[in-house]
Amino acid sequence: MADPIGAKPGGIITRPLDANEKFVKWAATLGAPYDKTHFGLFQAHHLRLPSYIKDPVPYLQRTWLALRDRHPKFGAVFTPSSAGDAVTTDLGPYDHDNWLENTFFVNISIPEAHALLSSLKYTEIPLCYWLPVSQELAMYIPHWITDGTGFLILAHRFMTILVSVINEGLSKTLDSYASEQVSYETNGPSGDELTGYVDDDSTEAARLKEISQDLLAPFLQALPTIGLPLKPDGKSGLPGNASHIAISLESETTAAIVTECQKRGISVNSALHTSLIRITSRFAQHPAAQAYTSVLYINMRPHLPNPGPTLGASSLVAVLPIAVRGILPGTNGKPAKDWANLSAELNSIYRSVPEKKYQPRDGNSPQSVIDINGRLTRDVLTVFSSSPPPEMPDVRPFDYSSIGLVEKYLQRDYGVGDDKGRIEVLNVWKASIIATPSALCHGYTFRDRLAISVAYNDGYFSRDFMRKILQDIFIDIMHNLDITL
Repeated sequence: MADPIGAKPGGIITRPLDANEKFVKWAATLGAPYDKTHFGLFQAHHLRLPSYIKDPVPYLQRTWLALRDRHPKFGAVFTPSSAGDAVTTDLGPYDHDNWLENTFFVNISIPEAHALLSSLKYTEIPLCYWLPVSQELAMYIPHWITDGTGFLILAHRFMTILVSVINEGLSKTLDSYASEQVSYETNGPSGDELTGYVDDDSTEAARLKEISQDLLAPFLQALPTIGLPLKPDGKSGLPGNASHIAISLESETTAAIVTECQKRGISVNSALHTSLIRITSRFAQHPAAQAYTSVLYINMRPHLPNPGPTLGASSLVAVLPIAVRGILPGTNGKPAKDWANLSAELNSIYRSVPEKKYQPRDGNSPQSVIDINGRLTRDVLTVFSSSPPPEMPDVRPFDYSSIGLVEKYLQRDYGVGDDKGRIEVLNVWKASIIATPSALCHGYTFRDRLAISVAYNDGYFSRDFMRKILQDIFIDIMHNLDITL
């Protein structure tokens, strides 16, 4: 097994790519021919720094270096081989000036982080930006390095180190900053190692394959999925710029939604996903599209052995393919499943994973979605990366992923010290960078306000169209929860 987190490491580590890294590495290549990043992760933080810090750039640069120092995977590279792609991380010294020159930028011409997102080109290394006009700290990290939860963990570590840099000054060694709060991570252990992935001719491996095939079968049978219509000039197939819109509710409305969901015994995620599906189903669909198919992304950290729960620079997401039927209007003009039926169905799925055990065909050794993730993710990748049958229409999935309560990982503010003020995180938003005719919604809560955001590519969907989609999702939720504004 690769080295765990802990003391400052040294040497070079090479290990095979795990299932998640293979999946997101493949996804990233979809935009490469157009010099676009696809499925990379972008996160923006609106900060209020202590007033006595007139020029924050040196402090932010020092913090970015220290974060890179604690997470050598930031500088890892892919090493293709006949035995399968691997990732190699040099844990030794690196050129600090060169790293800053290539990864840290101050941009005074970009008004806010949404404009920065739209300007990103294809890259395989993490980037950090300070936008003085909007006082936003924005970061891009390739998805194979981290995931949505891991990004929040890394952002918390950044803020923790920044506090130490402000307190200790700029001349200290990198390993002295926040040394007790932020440990070192290497490029492992991998997700495959943490979940005990087996890839051989054993009976156990055969059982995992059977469960994976059984979970994929309903998904494959329900294809093609319903989706959103492209804008008139979006059928050329050429991507435009990555784009993002978020709508957040006031805290009072958020509290009302939480209360009404609790009364009905459903989660807020189930409510959001239900309305997303219902709004999508209102559009004209290809005759072959009769169901909604998607992949749920599940944070594995709470269910992994140490050091899994604390890893930031790791992509530790389990996948679960789902297929939802009975959502299109029937002969009576109404879908077979109303909002209450659909939300209950989705809630049963959300509540059951990852604790639910799936039986192999011989009835022995039931496995959770975490246990089978290595096999299932590889099988999902095979499906997604294969050419569709010629009769299959273009698939334009509209997926949903939950971030949950942001404050579980990233604080609202960080005390700098006695009478030294605070670093306030006034707002945070994240987006998956999209270069295909697909869209991804994130649901999350920060500062007591429920938000739903959508990441998409403006070559395929217009901003006004996507904003209306988000508005309609919230209208549908509140109507069906009997909430009046």
